[in-house]
Formats: sequence, structure tokens, C-alpha cells
Amino acid sequence: MYLSPHWCALCNKAGESADHLLLPCPFSLKLWGKKAKILWGSLMQAVIWNLWLECNRRIFEDYKGVGVVESWDRVKFWAALWASTSLAFKDISYPTIMHNLLAVVY
Repeated sequence: MYLSPHWCALCNKAGESADHLLLPCPFSLKLWGKKAKILWGSLMQAVIWNLWLECNRRIFEDYKGVGVVESWDRVKFWAALWASTSLAFKDISYPTIMHNLLAVVY
């Protein structure tokens, strides 16, 4: 497929510009849509929550800690749980969100 250097490489439907890339591009809109915003927000909150809990456990409970992989699993758990309470995810089960974070956005 030929892509013009003047057309958006993501959607090939409009001229390439910073404005198009960040807002009206159909590809980009999927990353900024309602479900995506909720999931991004939940992920950010879950990362902060997980870091706070992990630090406090290590300081106050003589806890040796977990690795990055287990921490990421905890982040996904909390983010999926919090996102599942949103009306935007009312038709999607918590386990589906938990095991396939990106697929539920589309």
C-alpha cells in the first residue's frame, strides 16, 4: 500500500498534522475514547496506589517486597476492578477487563 508523505500514516484519510494526530484521527480516537480514558485513569491510579502500598509494607511491616511482574499484576487487578465499576464498562465483566485490558477499549 502506498502512503503519501503528506497523509496520516495511521488512518490514511486526512492530511498529516499534529492536530489531526492527537484529535480527529480515527486511530488516535480509539486511544482517547471514553473507555480508554477510564482505563488510562484507572491504570494511573492503580500504579500510584500500588507504589504507595508497596512502600508502606516495606517500611512498616518488614515486608521484603515483590518484583515488577507481581507489581504489574496488582496494578492490572486494581485498574480492572475500578474500571469495571464505571457505566462505560457495564456490559463487560471484571475478568474480561482484567485479562485483556486493551481489547476492551475497542
